[in-house]
Amino acid sequence: MEIKIKTLFISVLCALGGVATLASCSDDSDEQLATVGKFGEITIDRTWIGTNQWFTVTGSYENGSNLSNEELFFLKDNGLPERAEIKDGKMSVSLYFTKPGKHTLTFRARNIGNFGGGTNKDVETTKEIDIVASDIRCNFWGETREETLRNLEHYKTKTDGSDGKTIMVLEKDCYGTIDYSSEAHWDITSSSSNYIEFEADRGVFYRFNDAGKLAKVEYQCAIKTPNTDIVKEFSIRNILLKEEYTFSVCKYSYSDNLTKEQEALLNGVIADINAGKEATDTNSQISELVKKGLKLRRDFTFGNTKGYIETAYGSGKFTIQYDFAPVGK
Repeated sequence: MEIKIKTLFISVLCALGGVATLASCSDDSDEQLATVGKFGEITIDRTWIGTNQWFTVTGSYENGSNLSNEELFFLKDNGLPERAEIKDGKMSVSLYFTKPGKHTLTFRARNIGNFGGGTNKDVETTKEIDIVASDIRCNFWGETREETLRNLEHYKTKTDGSDGKTIMVLEKDCYGTIDYSSEAHWDITSSSSNYIEFEADRGVFYRFNDAGKLAKVEYQCAIKTPNTDIVKEFSIRNILLKEEYTFSVCKYSYSDNLTKEQEALLNGVIADINAGKEATDTNSQISELVKKGLKLRRDFTFGNTKGYIETAYGSGKFTIQYDFAPVGK
């Protein structure tokens, strides 16, 4: 009888709105509070990571309980959050960094539920990652052929030469999300982003020595427009490369004799290139000389890498060629 009277008394209070001093007039008192998830150990699949090299970070995550929603994100150097997938308590993300130095990777879990005083709780864990400057693209001089193949795993156009001394890729696809088809690839926020349209059909050749170590990288960039201003194409690429490489003076070579007018025109163009300006080919005179064998060339260095950029012509197309090699070789 006492239990029935108490139940009736509570029902009357609820009907009258006098529930301020009671915990609940419903089954809410039986609702279990939510608990947040928990991160476990974070591991990386590389011990030595270069700029622009893809690597994979994996870890464990124990889901929370009684949550209405639970989402995982990762952030590079506290940048914008990107979704991280989790399956069977395991999470994995693939990423790269373009700048050397110490970087921070943050995993964050957003937990939504009744925490007895709030509905949203984030938990996170961080991993510090050391990135070193790659020698060329996403590669290091002297790395093995197998390591080079691993670094190029995102390319669909990869061709492994039968002699074991050459790997070729065609950059009509991207290296994951890295686009090397233009020299402006590394920083689209820089002034060079104005020249992002200077793309070409680029073949890249990775050359290995007799010991099977990476010893040279070559670009062959076929200009897409047949009647292009090759001087402008060459000078723009010099401007773009200057953001990363240190240049010597531009020179030209030509097996035939030049008229005084042609020589003066060439010297003016070279002066503009050496000054870091955009040069143009007046009346296509220099382009015609390039078709006959004239070469504009400029050497450069950066860190452990040396090389040159040079104009060429063949099979009815203008090309701009690059040659990269380790310093001292």
